[in-house]
Amino acid sequence: MICIYSLFYKLRLMRKIDFVQRWLQHVKEIKAAKKIVFLHNGAELYIAKAYRTYIMRKKLHNLIYWNRFVKAVFLQRVFRGYRARKRCRQLDKQRKSQFALETAAAIVIQTAVRSFVARCKFGRLLELRERRTEALYEKKLRYLAKVTHFDLHVNCIDITFYLCRSTITVFNGHY
Repeated sequence: MICIYSLFYKLRLMRKIDFVQRWLQHVKEIKAAKKIVFLHNGAELYIAKAYRTYIMRKKLHNLIYWNRFVKAVFLQRVFRGYRARKRCRQLDKQRKSQFALETAAAIVIQTAVRSFVARCKFGRLLELRERRTEALYEKKLRYLAKVTHFDLHVNCIDITFYLCRSTITVFNGHY
């Protein structure tokens, strides 16, 4: 008894073999047609192929040749960037030291000006205090002149009062 599955398998296998044979025949026909075209246009294709090869080699050569310069330019760019950053750091350090120097000089000048202004204010305060002390001195001297009946201008050699206290008063050489 013959198995049905084996018949289907053989049939399918025969179809595949037939398909492959037809495909190979088609490929042979295409190759033969190409060969005929190449024979008619062979010189033209050969020249075109040689020209394309020449152009590609020349482009490759130029690419390799100019790539050296690109690398050189890249190295130059990297070095110039390094040099510029280094110079920038130096200028920044110099600017900071100059700023510190100017700040120290400004502090010295400001200290001198402020001390001068303070001395001027203090001098004015002392002058004002002296005037007040003199006014108080005059007032006390008048009071003493009334009480003791001395002449204010002739008999008084030196009478000084500090903060409403009297020091030794000298009248005609006596205490």
